[in-house]
Amino acid sequence: MLFKTNLNKKLNYSLIDKTYRPTRGEREIIYIDEIDETYWTKGGASYQRYKSNLKNKHYHKQKRKCAYCRKDLEIDADYDHLDHIVNQKRKPMWLFYPKNLVVTCHPCNMRKNADATLDDDNRVRFPLFSKAFTIFNPHFEHWSDHLYIEDGIFLKAIPHSKGLETIKVCKLYRHQVILNFAKELNLRENKTYKKLTQRIRNTKIGSRDHKALQKALDHIDNIRANN
Repeated sequence: MLFKTNLNKKLNYSLIDKTYRPTRGEREIIYIDEIDETYWTKGGASYQRYKSNLKNKHYHKQKRKCAYCRKDLEIDADYDHLDHIVNQKRKPMWLFYPKNLVVTCHPCNMRKNADATLDDDNRVRFPLFSKAFTIFNPHFEHWSDHLYIEDGIFLKAIPHSKGLETIKVCKLYRHQVILNFAKELNLRENKTYKKLTQRIRNTKIGSRDHKALQKALDHIDNIRANN
């Protein structure tokens, strides 16, 4: 089936050369040795302004979509999150580093948690190259380097890429991701249901993909039952 919108093309953007550049004053407060986790919420007004400036920049350069699942973010991302690609508990000294921060939807941020995302957790300096990260980092890579959408709405990992780890860490196999892609395509409910039904027949029962597909089908069934 051909779609008017090619999501693989539409969602293939990155933050390469678009990362927020701190002002001189901001650099003086974010690149200091004594920063710890508490600064994220208790760092004071200067830190809050910096976070707001960075979030606004990344929000628009990410085309107002989650860095990982590409779901539409809220207006101005007021209720969405700044996510640390390398978790702040693992590397609090990188708490405010622009290339460690992306805007994400609430589900991606909460499900990602504190999983390891570096090839070497003993790194002292923040790496400025993509190979150091075990998941997709939008500041150094394109989405299409690791992920693609199959048959319009099913997210898949490119073989031998960081796609598998990105899907695992951010739980991108969840059923909401599938339904969000269907919404992005303006796919009719019956078409989405048909695709899900065809897909689930060829998916191992009990697998995480099978469970996600079943939840997506249940979601549509619930909508139909309550209309």
